[in-house]
Amino acid sequence: MFLAPEVSTINALVEDGPSDRVHIFSGIRGNRHGSRRRGFDRVKAMGARAGIMAEPGEFRPPRGLFRLAVHYAAHQQVQSHIDFALAIGCNGPRWFRWCGYSASKIFPFAYLIDANQAETVEIVGRAPGCVNLIFIGRMDFKKAADIMFAALARLVEYEWTLSMVGNGPVKGDLISMANKLNISKRINWHGVVPNAMIQGLLCSHDILILPSRWDGWGAVVNEALMQGAAVICSDHCGASVLLEDPWRGAVFRAGDPDDLAHVLQAWVAHGSLSSQERARISAWSQCVQGEAGADYFLSIMGHVYAGGPRPNPPWMADQ
Repeated sequence: MFLAPEVSTINALVEDGPSDRVHIFSGIRGNRHGSRRRGFDRVKAMGARAGIMAEPGEFRPPRGLFRLAVHYAAHQQVQSHIDFALAIGCNGPRWFRWCGYSASKIFPFAYLIDANQAETVEIVGRAPGCVNLIFIGRMDFKKAADIMFAALARLVEYEWTLSMVGNGPVKGDLISMANKLNISKRINWHGVVPNAMIQGLLCSHDILILPSRWDGWGAVVNEALMQGAAVICSDHCGASVLLEDPWRGAVFRAGDPDDLAHVLQAWVAHGSLSSQERARISAWSQCVQGEAGADYFLSIMGHVYAGGPRPNPPWMADQ
């Protein structure tokens, strides 16, 4: 992997490598020093094999249509030289179609990570039968923790606690909101914590909530599933594609606290996850870890360059 390489490095990679080398670009538009643009130009000049891997652009109004128009124009300059597009997240394939790519070139893709060691973490205020919810991320407008608070305020008759992990510019507003909604006594604020502790927290919680107004992917969804936690996220979160089976989570309409409350109600009424339920979720998560992702990628290359069968993403295969 090369980040913003010099011109000499770009030329060497394209000109001096074997003819079957595949160059994959992490996006289409400008990056530091313009190296991505120069790389595309060199690939085009040499007729080298090339693909692109990217999240969708944010297409929410009011700026979404302008952003799409800019990306469409940029993609038109290079797409005839792009052999495949690895489209990340639930909205990735649609975004690449909007940018003018044929369906035959587009392959659903994901961020794939390996499971990490977890440190045991005790939850403050846990009671028998209480459903333990967790939010992990930057506390800003896009992550939409305010939508989650508004939804949880509708569920005060149920037994639940919420752990807030992270920091950000709206944390103070969220604390004030929790006080006004009379849910502050159910919330534990952890701040920013090391990754090993995050894994432990996920082991100790039943449900991760990722209520994003927009999220290209959301790798914490992978982490939660690996630790056996269910996930509830918005339909503007790319990783929602991992939640098609209802036994490992649910998806709600982004920005809609009523819909999130409706989804959450079923889960908190269900109660804490059993060890069997957690084991099932954790076992399934192997399909979104590194080895499964590598096999899928190689199958895509076999299809594109060797005429092999078109593969299905491992997270969409029958389990």
